[in-house]
Amino acid sequence: MVKMLVANRFDTMIVNNVEAASAALTRNAIKGTAWADYQAERTLPRYYGISKRSKHNAAILAPALTEASKTMRKNGRIAEIYKQHGLAFKDWE
Repeated sequence: MVKMLVANRFDTMIVNNVEAASAALTRNAIKGTAWADYQAERTLPRYYGISKRSKHNAAILAPALTEASKTMRKNGRIAEIYKQHGLAFKDWE
């Protein structure tokens, strides 16, 4: 998308990760951009998975992963992890 912006194929770009887009613009030495202070509400859930080829038994581990994720969400641990990495977390459930 950054290459198309530089090539004037469009003048507005919608991104879902401003940090990544900003880094791409910087890497390509693109200046003179402005960001709109807007974030659409996201209604899609987050999914975490484990490979069926994992050395762990995925059929047994998947329910445990589900329960651990629910517990971490409820007790605020997931929000803490996001915060530690400078990310915003909104509990969609």
